[in-house]
Amino acid sequence: MIVLGAPHVGFVGGVERHVFDLARGLRARVHRVALVHGPGEGRDATRYASAFDDTAPAHGARTLVSSASAVYLHKLDDDELLDAARVPPVVAVHDHDPTCVRKHRYLPLGNAPCVRAPGVSCVLHGCVVVRQRDGRLPIALRDPFALGRATRALASRAHLVACSEFVRSTLVGAGVSPSRVTVVHPVPPYDDAELVPAPAEPVIAFVGQVIRGKGLDILLEAMTELPAFRLLVAGTGSALDAEKARAHDLGVAPRVEFLGQLAPERVREVYDRARVLAVPSRWPEPFGMIGVEAMRRGRVVVGARHGGIPEWLDDGVNGFAFRPGDPRDLARALRRAATARDYDALAAAGMARAKGELGFDAMLDAVERVLHVGARA
Repeated sequence: MIVLGAPHVGFVGGVERHVFDLARGLRARVHRVALVHGPGEGRDATRYASAFDDTAPAHGARTLVSSASAVYLHKLDDDELLDAARVPPVVAVHDHDPTCVRKHRYLPLGNAPCVRAPGVSCVLHGCVVVRQRDGRLPIALRDPFALGRATRALASRAHLVACSEFVRSTLVGAGVSPSRVTVVHPVPPYDDAELVPAPAEPVIAFVGQVIRGKGLDILLEAMTELPAFRLLVAGTGSALDAEKARAHDLGVAPRVEFLGQLAPERVREVYDRARVLAVPSRWPEPFGMIGVEAMRRGRVVVGARHGGIPEWLDDGVNGFAFRPGDPRDLARALRRAATARDYDALAAAGMARAKGELGFDAMLDAVERVLHVGARA
């Protein structure tokens, strides 16, 4: 039995979706898979639970975890679960939480990306003061030195799986031994829906949370230099109203369609309606699964040149990169992508990458190896 841990039972965010897809993939390889989850419940919890042979809340899962042949926790690094595992547990790192007190790796003043280890630089740049949405006060202080110690302590108890080479480098920079971290790109399963030719019209798609770190504001500014382009925005988030107002203030609102939160099959329709997908992230994207999805649908992707994005986006080969935070350079890259004479070759290169080394089967092979289960281990 392989035990997978997730913060919720049901669809909430990318982590829950990845655990669901992973469970289905592992069961297709004749593994028994159980889910240990936190107290929250997401959308369609019954369907979500059907992907597993067994489910249990974390507070009552000690017996289940102790009998497992492998334990793979995703944003659920519960001390009790780690102690209960009879085999060395594995903990997935999907984001910057273990190495950044602000969690998104860009500085509070100027929003420049940051690659520093938690420590003195966090104090010097004012990163130790963070917003607090659930406390009595609107701000709180975070200790970067304690964060580094906690991350190293976790790595001493569990093997870490980083979602990208970039995230691995931040963990090693925080003092984790390189031998304690393996990279597994959390790619989605294949979509068997028939491919749709890219439209000739310059339609750009943005898919993801509408929060500051995702950089929709940068994309809207870029749209002011692309008067013939239209933009589809699929997603919602805390900055949605502000970005709608920004689109109006910039004069691009008539060319921007806000679609709201969509089910996975509807997201495919957004890729198919677009000629180019934009990943304008302000934060150094830990990986950027959306880009891989779009490439599998035969779309050229434009992404910020930092974080995990360069691990799947080769500038001028299977898409185009731009300087993070620079709307003019983003506009330049979008124009190149939409009007490229070799568009079909770029799209084909992206599709080959997304179905080859970044394929779902390759990911399952890597997971089996790190968990030491199955013939591929």
